[in-house]
Amino acid sequence: KPVRVQHLFVSSPPGCGKTTLVQRLIKRLKKDEGNNELEIVGFYTEEVRDAKGQRSGFDVVRLGGGQPNLPSRIGFARIGKDPPKVGKYSVDLGAFEAVIIPAIEAQPRPPPAPRLENPRMCTFPDGKEVVVDFLREEVTPTVPMGPPDDSDDEPEAPPEEKHAVVYVPSKKAEESVELSQLRPMPDDWEPDSDDEDDGPPRVCICDEVGKMALQSLKFPGTLAALLDSTAVVVGTLPQPARDQRDGEVVDSVKRRPDVKVLKLTRTNRDALLEQAYKELRDCLGFGAPGTARQKRLPSKKKLAARAVEQAKLQAEAEVKAAEDKEKLSKQEEKGLKRKARDEKEKEEAKKREETARKAREERKRRVDLRQRRELAKSKSKQGLLEVGEVDDDDDDLEMADPMAMALDDDDLDVVVGHVRGVVAVEVGADAASPAAARAAAKAAAAARAAARPPCKARRLGSADSLASAGASPPAASPSPLGSPGAADTVELLDD
Repeated sequence: KPVRVQHLFVSSPPGCGKTTLVQRLIKRLKKDEGNNELEIVGFYTEEVRDAKGQRSGFDVVRLGGGQPNLPSRIGFARIGKDPPKVGKYSVDLGAFEAVIIPAIEAQPRPPPAPRLENPRMCTFPDGKEVVVDFLREEVTPTVPMGPPDDSDDEPEAPPEEKHAVVYVPSKKAEESVELSQLRPMPDDWEPDSDDEDDGPPRVCICDEVGKMALQSLKFPGTLAALLDSTAVVVGTLPQPARDQRDGEVVDSVKRRPDVKVLKLTRTNRDALLEQAYKELRDCLGFGAPGTARQKRLPSKKKLAARAVEQAKLQAEAEVKAAEDKEKLSKQEEKGLKRKARDEKEKEEAKKREETARKAREERKRRVDLRQRRELAKSKSKQGLLEVGEVDDDDDDLEMADPMAMALDDDDLDVVVGHVRGVVAVEVGADAASPAAARAAAKAAAAARAAARPPCKARRLGSADSLASAGASPPAASPSPLGSPGAADTVELLDD
């Protein structure tokens, strides 16, 4: 199976522009894809020149990776005599290992998931169905049930209870389940793929893998681990002089099947930029410039996880919508209750107003009744009491005082009739006073009411009117309310 090219290196003699080419590649890649689509770490080397324009050393610039508080630039090599030395330059390995090595350290690749030899779908008691690896089938020992005490039969052997032992990858443990919980895998099932899209690709710049960097004993092992990781390495390699061979580390990098090495010269620098950029996009899995990135399809495991997450979010949204709906319903219910309460209060206020109106009318009626009573009293003092109907519940007619029963009827010329609320009174003209007449009338009414049944009374008129009509009025007795000759006559009619 051919190995996909993952890493890109540029090799050239000194002074041809390897660092410049790498910088142009990264700048163009950021412009086409954006900073959010890439994670760029690593380092590159820059020349340091003095005031006369002569090269006096090299600095290393950190692009990313490692601790964020690390310096972005360190002095890597200067002209001097302190070891270790490469040519006339003294190399600061301490600063290099403290700042640059952490920046290019490979991220640990997650261990591959164990391959399932006998995959099965298992439904657990909580209803969740997961993929498990069927290991073996076991029989659970059972205790035979003995016969009844009064029976001589041998105990019956209970049926064997079988269960399955499975390995659950999500729990990384073995479990015992019922055989009924297992079912075969679907026909379209495929094992999870290790090539999954786990975020933006990581691009690590190593400029350069040369004699100065190789002075560090940590650098070769770190570079080898980086090449074995998922990161895409873009680096530069020195080109040996004529009749010389590459060093061991450089030679191992060139021999890797996943490494593409491009040779740079002073004459092909511009043409090589387009080729190197195309090769870099291929290493990253990108399409042609200006097109969308060719993303690797996620595995079914990730798709299932995403579906579960989406279902969870949808359930939460539905719960929130239900809560909002319930809250709105409660607010509407409160509004209806408030409206009903207001209407009830208005109705009660209306009833109170009606009750108050009726009370005012009743008070007015009683005032009118009291005025009529006073008018009747004033007329009685003048010798004439009109006859009219009086309500049974009215206070115009009061019960006679028992003490008034002791009065002598012979001293009074009073005739009282009281039938069905109709009252007629004849008062003689010889009465002593109005108060005595009223008392006598009450006493006589009580006595006659007890002695005879009720009767009707009809007013006949005065004695003079009766005489003119040819009737003989009864003999007049002294009336306490009027003068002689002014007595009225009342005829009592049996009911």
